[in-house]
Amino acid sequence: MAPEPKSDIAVGRRRSRTEDQLREPGERLGCAAVALLTVTGSITRIWSRSRTAAEFASAEIAAISSILIARSVAQREVVVSKHVRRTESGPVVARLIAVPVASGSQRPVGILVALWRATDPPFNKAAQAMLQGLADTLAQRLLANREENTGLLNWSGFCSRIEHFVATQAADASIAILYGNIDQLHLLNDARGMAAGDEAIAHCSLVIRRVVCSIRHAACRLSGDRFVVALPGHTVEQARLIAEKMRSEFETEAQRIFGAGVTVSISWGVVSSNSNPANVEHALTDAELACRAAKDRGRNRVETFESTDASMVRRHDDIDALRLLREALDNGRIVLYAQPIVPLLNLELPNSYELLVRIAAKDGRIAEPQEFMSAAARYQMLPELDRAVITTAFTQLRAAVPDDERLPFSFSVNLSANTLGVAGFDTWLLEAMQQHAIPPNQLTIEIKESTAASSLENLHRGMAGLVRVGVRFAIDDFGTGVNSLSHLKALDIAMIKLDGSYVRDAGRNARSQALVSAIVQLADSMGIVTVAEYVDQVALRTHLAALGVHFAQGFAVGRPEPLEEVLAVLPVAEAKRIA
Repeated sequence: MAPEPKSDIAVGRRRSRTEDQLREPGERLGCAAVALLTVTGSITRIWSRSRTAAEFASAEIAAISSILIARSVAQREVVVSKHVRRTESGPVVARLIAVPVASGSQRPVGILVALWRATDPPFNKAAQAMLQGLADTLAQRLLANREENTGLLNWSGFCSRIEHFVATQAADASIAILYGNIDQLHLLNDARGMAAGDEAIAHCSLVIRRVVCSIRHAACRLSGDRFVVALPGHTVEQARLIAEKMRSEFETEAQRIFGAGVTVSISWGVVSSNSNPANVEHALTDAELACRAAKDRGRNRVETFESTDASMVRRHDDIDALRLLREALDNGRIVLYAQPIVPLLNLELPNSYELLVRIAAKDGRIAEPQEFMSAAARYQMLPELDRAVITTAFTQLRAAVPDDERLPFSFSVNLSANTLGVAGFDTWLLEAMQQHAIPPNQLTIEIKESTAASSLENLHRGMAGLVRVGVRFAIDDFGTGVNSLSHLKALDIAMIKLDGSYVRDAGRNARSQALVSAIVQLADSMGIVTVAEYVDQVALRTHLAALGVHFAQGFAVGRPEPLEEVLAVLPVAEAKRIA
């Protein structure tokens, strides 16, 4: 009979680094197989002399895994047996040495097992020393892929485990991805301190490890309070049940630790894919979207990704937009357009311009705000985007005129109310104005009315220092909120921009006309300048002037053009006209 070919279980499969480490001692010891087990007794890597040797080793290890766990993991013992029997009085079928894979006083992260068939040459004491040395080497590498505080894999270790899953499964085999995020952890940090938040993360990690310990898995803490679990061979429904168990147990654990008065929970998103590397990466994105949907729908729940769910589809689009925005910020692809704001009453006044943000995509097209602003808001990137807009605007404007000249026109930029409320932003902006010699009275900051109410106190605080030096503020889309008038009272506003929803038909709709007229009279009495947006007809421009609106903005008075082009054709002498 021809000798059986040496094998690593699957012929033609690329061996892992660990399997290569198992090969040398296996061949030197003359054993049938050397395997690396998890702390739950399942085989993660194995070297064997043949297919039948691998099958033999897998069967024998499965039969005694509980003993190995109890002694090698729980008691950290080296298990040496020269009489492995399948029944108490049956013949000896195998001999083995099992060594806990651990470093120092840390809990073992695995078990290293060498297995001999009864017909293989016997081993001696040197075999145990060799395996102990290998276990120490493996412990250093395996622990390098784990977080010390949580016991979970780090991202590098998780990716390595996923590669192994993909390599050892059929291409059409399922793999479920679970994405978890602790709900409102910042509230716990605020109430009990950062140490309480760290404790919640540690206990969440413990729950995850406990729930999945008996099944093949990879569990990782991505960062902060975000977790990912991969479950090879699981359908989406099976994975959902596991996620629900982790959610429920963490809720119970949190109440036990922090008390019923503190609500700490976790939301999970679940998706199942086949074992294709590209599909697994895509599945991770889908699982995150499902998790965010779970948070939107009340938190402390599990959601599965549905490609027909409108909110998840929108979030998927946001992920693409986020990549577009991130690449633009990292590579200086922020582009500004300028749209004129023209006087309607005093025609001697010069035009001013609103600077509008765009992104230059890698394919050369110019991306409009509707392609990325939703993602910027959803993923808290508005402050970073706002700073990039300010820096780009100041740099281009100052480059257009000599340092001792005034800018060629006054200008306005849209900033998020949340950005203005960030501690230190006002100081940063003042320093940027000084660095680029931007006169404060030539800058107007526009704030959308819809966002002003959400952070009114912080917004007021962020505006105060800027107003004192001469920066002006405008409320954009004025008249669309329920608190429009209270904003005029609470905030130091120099300008309001009338929303296009009632500007467009002010020439033919009596109610819109009355509303515009009333706002103009109120603004005039408070010394506030009015600007009508979305003026898209020449006749409407004339009608708005008759109603007393000070300025107009829209396609009928000027379309947005690249700021570079506007500056290129605008003579520096225009700066002399600005008071």
